[in-house]
Amino acid sequence: MDIASDVDAAQKIVMDVLENDKRILKMPPPQTGIAALKEYTIDVLVRGWVMNADGEATLFDIQQRIKERFDAAHILPPARRQTTVSLDTASAKPAVRRAG
Repeated sequence: MDIASDVDAAQKIVMDVLENDKRILKMPPPQTGIAALKEYTIDVLVRGWVMNADGEATLFDIQQRIKERFDAAHILPPARRQTTVSLDTASAKPAVRRAG
């Protein structure tokens, strides 16, 4: 799955989770979108309005359900790339090894 379809799938999952939680108010309607493009991540906005008394419990539940749905859809957080540089003092040539 390419990154564009991952983003589309992620946003569809977020909206489905928000729309199917009775605590999320219909007005204003829930929203999702691309909040930021970063070097290793694409931040997806998750916005739903609730009554104050439901705020924290709804946040925890929504995050849990989104995580479970992402896992089921094989939408994984990006792996950080790690670069290790070592210097062979005998030849003075750097050796670069990429992990990830």
